[in-house]
Amino acid sequence: MSLPKHIEEAVHNYIPHMEGWTEVERACEMAERILEIKAKVCVDIGVFAGRSTIAMGFAARELQTSHVYGIDAWKIDSAVEGDNVEENAKWWKERANLEQMHWQAVHMIWSHRLDPWVTIIRNGSQYVHQLFPIIDFLNIDGCHTEIASCRDVELYLPALRSGGYLMFDDSDWLSTQKALGKIEEHCDLINDNGKARTYRKR
Repeated sequence: MSLPKHIEEAVHNYIPHMEGWTEVERACEMAERILEIKAKVCVDIGVFAGRSTIAMGFAARELQTSHVYGIDAWKIDSAVEGDNVEENAKWWKERANLEQMHWQAVHMIWSHRLDPWVTIIRNGSQYVHQLFPIIDFLNIDGCHTEIASCRDVELYLPALRSGGYLMFDDSDWLSTQKALGKIEEHCDLINDNGKARTYRKR
């Protein structure tokens, strides 16, 4: 299916002005996949300033029967867990204002009046997975270290229903390859743009 024009325009108008790395095309795909399967429970791991969460929220509002749960600890320790690349850890510690990113995400949800369809959970993803016995749409874009990315897959993939979509960011990183291997044991690759992948669970 194609994305409704008003959602596509909203993504193009608002997402580029927000902090973060989710590209407009990727945000549009998220919304389109949610609408395609009429996803009821959508989980977004790694909110940062809210690009992906807002795009997913636009789709949830369109459906009216959908809800997006954005999970992020907004803590330096969580962002660099298991990271042995000094440059990455330095960036998070010295340049990322995570309190500001949290504020921006919540502010954008309120500004777009998405709060009936979007809930923010400020906690590490490993502590709240039990809240989601069934997931229809899952976006994994949290910490990309091997330990953290594998854990997110191990904890959340079992809850993703057959036919549900899983989108995974930074699939070109060496540290995420083990997590991708775990995903491919249960899912079929649908789209790969070289930096991010979309899977559908068998």
